Parts: sequence; structure tokens; C-alpha cells
Amino acid sequence: MSSTNHQAVNETRLRVRYAETDQMGVVYHSNHLIWFEVGRVELMRQMGFSYRDMNDRTDDSSRWPRPNAATAPRFITTRK
Repeated sequence: MSSTNHQAVNETRLRVRYAETDQMGVVYHSNHLIWFEVGRVELMRQMGFSYRDMNDRTDDSSRWPRPNAATAPRFITTRK
């Protein structure tokens, strides 16, 4: 049995807003999940489909990406 790895890559740049940081200027950790979703939506758009396509498609939903049910990000250091 052979497996091919079809990886799609997208780089999305975001500007951190003041309201997304704490008093020390460090991004509050829950914002990372929002930004993960921004990247996923942009990747979907790059691949040619959208949330509307995913929601309208009911016959073979197994082909469409699903929202993340769990994440395990590793935060190495803060960036100033």
C-alpha cells in the first residue's frame, strides 16, 4: 500500500493589534486559535473552495476539511 502526501501550504501575515495583547505587550494565548482559523480559511480559499461550499455540500462531506477539534501548539518564546 502506498501513500502520497499532498500538502498544501499557505502563509498568511497578520498584524497584532494592541487589544490582542496584555499589559506587557504579549499576545494573549487564545488569539492564536483565531489566527489558526484565519490561516485555514485562506488555505481553503487558495485551494478553490469556501465555508459556503463546505456547508452546501451534503452528499460527500468526507472530502471537505473539518474544523479543528483539538490543538496542541508549542509556544517556544515570546517575540517583541
